[in-house]
Amino acid sequence: MSADEKARRPPSTESSTADRLQTALMRLAVEVVGAAYEEAMRTQGILPYSIKIITANARANLDALDGAHAATLPARQRPMQESRKPEASGG
Repeated sequence: MSADEKARRPPSTESSTADRLQTALMRLAVEVVGAAYEEAMRTQGILPYSIKIITANARANLDALDGAHAATLPARQRPMQESRKPEASGG
């Protein structure tokens, strides 16, 4: 099968499911690492409001990177847009 034929064929359900699983696992890993960094910042005495700002900036940077990466993929390989649940604002 030529590269053109491979590029034109629809993605298989198996690879699509594997891609979604990989995406979900990566998002989970990001959440775990983010929580570890937040706890480390608290341990170092960084103010809670500052931690929220730093975390929001980091998430915005990751979202921008995700968007830039998705823009480089063919349309059929782009991940479905997921809306993140807003963080509970607390003090």
